Amino acid sequence: MWTESIVALDLDTGKLKWYFQVSPHDTHDWDNTTAPILIDKTVNGKPMKLLSQAARNGFFVTLDRATGKHLVVKPYVPLDYYSGLSAKGEPIPIPDKDPTVGGSINIVNATNWEAPAYNQKTGLMYVNAVEGKSIHYLLDTSEHPSGYGGTGAGVGLTTRVLKALDPLTGNPVWTHEYPNVNNAPGTVGSSILTTASNLLITGDDQKNLIVYSADKGKVLWHKELGANESNGLITYMLGGKQWIIAGCGRHSVRVQSSL
Repeated sequence: MWTESIVALDLDTGKLKWYFQVSPHDTHDWDNTTAPILIDKTVNGKPMKLLSQAARNGFFVTLDRATGKHLVVKPYVPLDYYSGLSAKGEPIPIPDKDPTVGGSINIVNATNWEAPAYNQKTGLMYVNAVEGKSIHYLLDTSEHPSGYGGTGAGVGLTTRVLKALDPLTGNPVWTHEYPNVNNAPGTVGSSILTTASNLLITGDDQKNLIVYSADKGKVLWHKELGANESNGLITYMLGGKQWIIAGCGRHSVRVQSSL
């Protein structure tokens, strides 16, 4: 249960204040590893402290982080495995979509642990995601199975996308589709970094570091690095210049952020 939830603890006592289970009855290994982002927004004229997350199961959620009450629970990739939402706002899975011995079709992981980002100036949240299907097999058929999924295989083409989402609606403001050059299985891609100067920096699965405009998603610059970016991107000031550091394979690459 707790690996599938967003959890809030009281810092002074360690006691549970609230939780929101993003993937109830998870049978597809959608443990909730994606980083939640804290956002301060005005909602209906009232300042609110919010929390947003693009989860591995394909749902985007925005919660009141003081109470855990949901404001937004909405798919950010195409989904067909749920029948609706509970009163708590949690997805209701369709049992027929559970893994079977012969295989059951459901989504690939919509995203993973690689860091998303939020830009205060644009008011948008950014996530690298995958749209596509996979066959999920049940490997343990005992009365009390130790787990589900076990293995899977892609179905047809998957599409990798970078999405800019409005945290108050869950709707995409812009989407960049990465070219699937080698017809490869969907990989989520690298972490994301945004800057106050309207830049968004991330990587694709073709060894490129790419810089976009954060507001419109326009590609401003890219460079092949020799390996896919594999760390959390960082930025710092040195010698009066702003630099970006990316880990790529066994190497790190430093580039100046001004374009």
